[in-house]
Amino acid sequence: MFRSFLRDIRGNFSIILALAALPIMICAGVAVDYSSLSREQTRLQNSVDAAILAVGQDFEAKGKGKVRKELDAYLKGNMDKDAYQRIDSLDIDINRREHTLTVEAKGKFDTSFMMLAGKEKLNYKAISQIMSAHGGAEVALVLDNTGSMGVDGKLDALKVAANNFIDTMIQRSGSDPVKIGIVPFSTHVNVGLSNRNASWISVPDDGAGQVWNGCVGSRDEPYNIEDRNYNKRVPGIMNTVCAAEVTPLTNDKYLLQSKINGMIATGMTYIPAGLVWGHRILTNNAPFAEGVSQSVAKRDKIKKYVILMTDGANTVSADLPGSGDHNSSDIARANNWTTSACSYVKGSGVGIFTITFGNLDAPIRNLMRDCATSKEYYFHAATGSELGSVFEEIRSSIVALHLSM
Repeated sequence: MFRSFLRDIRGNFSIILALAALPIMICAGVAVDYSSLSREQTRLQNSVDAAILAVGQDFEAKGKGKVRKELDAYLKGNMDKDAYQRIDSLDIDINRREHTLTVEAKGKFDTSFMMLAGKEKLNYKAISQIMSAHGGAEVALVLDNTGSMGVDGKLDALKVAANNFIDTMIQRSGSDPVKIGIVPFSTHVNVGLSNRNASWISVPDDGAGQVWNGCVGSRDEPYNIEDRNYNKRVPGIMNTVCAAEVTPLTNDKYLLQSKINGMIATGMTYIPAGLVWGHRILTNNAPFAEGVSQSVAKRDKIKKYVILMTDGANTVSADLPGSGDHNSSDIARANNWTTSACSYVKGSGVGIFTITFGNLDAPIRNLMRDCATSKEYYFHAATGSELGSVFEEIRSSIVALHLSM
C-alpha cells in the first residue's frame, strides 16, 4: 500500500502549481509596483519642472533659502496632498558661474506587492535645471513724454511702471551685467547741456535772443536714422523746450529712478527721434559710448533692447532738407521714417519691444506692432495698471529662463 502511494502522481501538478504561484504573484506584483512608481516619478518630474520655471526668476539674487521656500510652497500648493507628502527631500544648487539652478526632489513610494518579498518602499527622484537665457542686458527705455501723457494720470502710471522695471532688472546686476538708459522724447530729444561742445553736435552760440536748452533735431537723410559719420553733425535746436535729458546706460538704480521721477509732459509726438537716440545710447561709440561693443556683447552673451512706449501717433515730422527741426506736418513721411528707424535698429541686432498706451487707433497700433522684433514683442496697455503688467512681462522675457535638463 505504501508503495502504491509513492507511485501515485495524480496530484503532482497541483502541488507544483501551488509552489510556483507565490513567485508568479510576486513577479506580477513587481510589475504593478514599478508601473505605479513610474507614474509617480513622472508626476513628480512634471511638478518640479513647473515649479522651477514658476519661481526661478532672479534665482541668483534670491539665494538658496528663498528659492527652496518658494519651490516648496509651489509644490505644496499644486500637487496632490499624498504625492506632496511622499517627497522627503528637496535639494537646491545655484551655480553662479554657469548661471544655473538645479533642483533634485526625492521621495519614497509604498509598495503593494513587493512588500511580500520584504521591499516595503521604493525610492524615486526628479531632477530639473534651468539657466538664465542671457549673460546680461543693456536696455534703452524710449518713453513718450509728450503733452498728452500729462492727462488722465498717464505719466504717473508710466513712472510707476518704469521704476518697478528698473528696480527688478538692476537686482540682477550682482550676477549678470545689466545697464539701463532712458530717452524721454516728444518733438525733440534732449541730449543735455554738457554736450554742447561735443564733436558730434553743432550748436549756435547763445545770445541775441538765441538760447539752447539741450534739444536736438535730425540730420539729413540717411543720417537722420543711421548711427555713423558724425562729421555730419547733429543740429542743436534753439529757442525750444524739450523733454527731460537723456540718461546714458548705467547700473545706478537710484539715479535712473530719480530721472524717471523727473520726467515732465511737454511737446508733440515725433517717434523717430526717440527711437534713433534709444539706439545710439546702446552703442560703444559717440554720441554715447557706455554700451559694450558687438564683439564683447557676443562673447559675454549680453543682449541689447529698446523698449519704445508711446501714447499717440506722430503729430509732427522732420524738416527736409533744411534746419533739421521737427516743425513740419508730413505725417506720412514721419511714419515712413519711423518704419525705417525700426528696420535699422533691428538690423543692427538690437531687439525692439513696443508698447502702445491708452485709447489708440489701429494705424499707430499697427505701426508699433510692425516695429517690434516679433508680434510677441508688441504690447498694448489700455490702462495704467495694464502698463505695469506689460513692463513686468517684458522684464520676464528679457530675463527669460529655460529648462536645460
